[in-house]
Parts: sequence; C-alpha cells; structure tokens
Amino acid sequence: MTLAGCEAETSRGLVGDESRDAATPTGSMDRDLDWTQATVESVTDGDTIRLRDGARVRLVQIDTPEVRDHPQCWGEEASDALHERLQAGVRVSLAADPALDDEDQHGRLLRYVALDGEVLNVWLAREGHALPYFFRNDRGSYAEELLDGARTARAAKRGMWGACPGVRLDPGIGI
Repeated sequence: MTLAGCEAETSRGLVGDESRDAATPTGSMDRDLDWTQATVESVTDGDTIRLRDGARVRLVQIDTPEVRDHPQCWGEEASDALHERLQAGVRVSLAADPALDDEDQHGRLLRYVALDGEVLNVWLAREGHALPYFFRNDRGSYAEELLDGARTARAAKRGMWGACPGVRLDPGIGI
C-alpha cells in the first residue's frame, strides 16, 4: 500500500562471521530460536541491513516505507531510526524463524535482529517505524508482539501513525 498524502544457508544455519555459541537475547521477548552473532556493516533502509561478511538481511515480518525509487512518507525516518541503533561494527544477534522462509525473492536472509536483548523488528513496529507484514499470512514467533507493538504505536500516534495519512494495519499487505 502506498501511504496516501505522502510523497543463507538453512533456517538455522550460520551467516558469515556469526558464531554458534552466541547467547540468546535476554528479556521478555525470548523465543526458542537459534540465535547467532554477526557484525553490522551498514543499514540499507528501515528494514534491511548488510553484514560485515557481505550478507544482506531483511528484518522478517515487518515492512517499512521505501526510501528509494518511490519514496514514501516516513521512509527516511524509519531508515534513520534503524541506523541510529545499528552503526557499522555493532554486534547483533540474528535468528531465522523455522516457520518462515529463510530468504526473500531478492536473496536477502530473513531474520529477527536483536541488539542488547531487544528484538529490533518489534521495536520498529512499537515506535511506529514499521508495520507487521506476514508474507502469505504466515505468522512467525513474534507475530503477536509485532501486532501489539503496531497497535500501541497507532494508539499513541507514534511515527508514521501520526505523520502519514492513510496508514492501515493490514499484516497481509504491509505498506
């Protein structure tokens, strides 16, 4: 959906410089997933990062407004928000969801990305920078937290919910 009014290896495999002995992120959002470590090289946009080993990672189960080709309302802000959290050289935890695809149609790894125990996919939804997006309506381990986060952001008019007319919460479509 256009916002109106605004112009790897296996699902549990390693990615590049990850190590299998990485601790699962702590906090209320723990899941029984196989968490691994990786080093961020850069942030591409609000839902995509590049790792130091060159792998591209799409934060799974969310969609952020576009910043390239057809820029959308809140695209730059969503990208900036992720970039503020993930500078080059930062170590993150990554987890594939065995209930979901391992890669997208562009060859990007689909992963939950956590920093200091916080799953950034959920954080982006909670802050109004991303919407839940359930490709083929498949719901992963954090589906409820993503929906709850988006509802909270919508109620508080945070992020795109306060800035972009026409935003809808429809996880089958995303943005």
